[in-house]
Amino acid sequence: MVTATRLVLASEVLGRLLAPDEEPLAGAWFHLYLYDEQRELLLPAFEGQPSPSQGWKLGVGAVGEAWVSGEYVLARGAEVSDDTYGLTPDQQHRARNLALVAAMPVTNAGDEVIAVLAASSVDPDSALGTAEGFDAHLLVAQEVARVLVDLLQWFSD
Repeated sequence: MVTATRLVLASEVLGRLLAPDEEPLAGAWFHLYLYDEQRELLLPAFEGQPSPSQGWKLGVGAVGEAWVSGEYVLARGAEVSDDTYGLTPDQQHRARNLALVAAMPVTNAGDEVIAVLAASSVDPDSALGTAEGFDAHLLVAQEVARVLVDLLQWFSD
């Protein structure tokens, strides 16, 4: 019963965190990726509706690069949908309408990467790609970490 309650609460909190309605993140689409060891992919989690993402291999795309490097990745313009981050032709085609993709590693208190919080926008002038957007994205990633570590207890600090 406690586990089910934690999962319901986490879904509710993450649903709100992944749908920001205030600047600088308003209008950006957010996806939380967790690593699936069996499939060896970063897969979307806690999506309100099915994600079009088929997941990311480690080191591929902004999401895979953020996981491997442990660093924030901002892809802008052509590099969103070209081979800069190792995208396959099919992935390049799917990303062709995006103007920005930002991938923030979600870390526990020990700085271990436990997930990646990705955001994207079709607006090249989106505040997502600004210093304020970075700060807001980092704050959401820190809040997501507390949900994964403290509420769900899927990871430790």
